[in-house]
Amino acid sequence: VVATHPSYADGRSEAFTVSVGQRRAIDIGLVAGAYISGLVASAGVPVDGARVQVFTDDPDQPRLVATTAVDGRYRIGPLTGKVRVLAEAMAHGRFEVTLDLGRAPTQDQPLDINLAAANQSISGRIRDSAGFPVAGAKVSTTASPVRSDVTGEHGRFTVSGLIGGQHAVKVERDGYPTSMGSMTTGKAAELTLELGGGVEVVILDQHTNRPVSAVEVQLTGPTSVERKRTNEHGVVSFTALRAGRYSVIADHHDYVRAGSSVEVVPATAVGEVSVRDFRVMLARGATIAGTVRDRDGARVGGAKVTVGYVTSVSDVEGRFRLERVPSGKPWVRVTAGPATGSLQVSLDPGDEVVTLEVVVDEP
Repeated sequence: VVATHPSYADGRSEAFTVSVGQRRAIDIGLVAGAYISGLVASAGVPVDGARVQVFTDDPDQPRLVATTAVDGRYRIGPLTGKVRVLAEAMAHGRFEVTLDLGRAPTQDQPLDINLAAANQSISGRIRDSAGFPVAGAKVSTTASPVRSDVTGEHGRFTVSGLIGGQHAVKVERDGYPTSMGSMTTGKAAELTLELGGGVEVVILDQHTNRPVSAVEVQLTGPTSVERKRTNEHGVVSFTALRAGRYSVIADHHDYVRAGSSVEVVPATAVGEVSVRDFRVMLARGATIAGTVRDRDGARVGGAKVTVGYVTSVSDVEGRFRLERVPSGKPWVRVTAGPATGSLQVSLDPGDEVVTLEVVVDEP
């Protein structure tokens, strides 16, 4: 638990555990805290308007922000504990450091910051796997602040506003898999966009063999996760994929979630599907419900109940309910802290079994 007040540093409780239905009293002490202050400069010249941010509990949202004056100086606080300081300014690089101020600091923390000038560039040419220049490709640095350029007719690009040194870059172009690389300022480089592949996924009802529309299909593999929905013919296509093995997960509110895998091979043309009619069958599921108890018969709340892909948590009365459970003879597995339990059930598609009793016990 974190408590905030404008005149004090943030106060934090110790980590604690709470059970279902339990009440706990938490005491938090607030202290004056310390301030971080100093000079932001570049090559000895003060930087006006530099932004200094301090991160505490949330790594993506700064807790405090300050801007340097014309003399390049800043002061930010009050703060305690471990903090991350990030400073940046226009036409400059960024500075980052982690400081541990302690739980009850009595002195302020001096921190002078040097920002490198961002006056260098990377340049080069983008070609495809056949050696032809690729126009319209976006070349971007991956570190903040992101700088980018788009290749022209002859595949050339220049990304400016960088500090000197090596930079990781990302190349994006419709019809091609995203490519990653590394470049050094002041040195022209040739980068290659490899031709990718694609897969056409067809979702069918296992019982009728008819296509199923509006199925969410998730594709995970060498290319980052993508999600799309099937059309009225039960078909969805993914293109511009790196060659390799992908997992396919199909999810629909009327069916049991299904998974499979497919090997995607390179296509012969940009944006082409190289694997067609890859079929995934969806089965109608069943519904189960019941109660979790311990070995003495007491109801157990907060227990995790799992059957295949389907998971639920028992309420304060130990009751649980799972829908779209696989038919056949699946196992119902339950965990409640160190205690576990399981029960095998026999289910036909569309069944509703709502009187299950699962007992958990510690090993």
